[in-house]
Amino acid sequence: MDRINWIHEKYGTSVEEMEGASAVQIAGAYDIAFLGIRILSNNKTNGGAYNPNTAAANQEYVYDVVKQYISTIKK
Repeated sequence: MDRINWIHEKYGTSVEEMEGASAVQIAGAYDIAFLGIRILSNNKTNGGAYNPNTAAANQEYVYDVVKQYISTIKK
């Protein structure tokens, strides 16, 4: 928790993302754009509380982001 709080205070983060870190590093090394959207369900900072509606809400959000992104691609 100390490290999470330090990162939050120093960088203004609201979450910690471990799983996508290596994908972001590779994308950065090859100058490829990267966007990661993750679901936040339960974690140490909220005492492990879990809301099952989170997954459904995130799926809808990701779908909306992808549709918007696709609409901006030049054909």
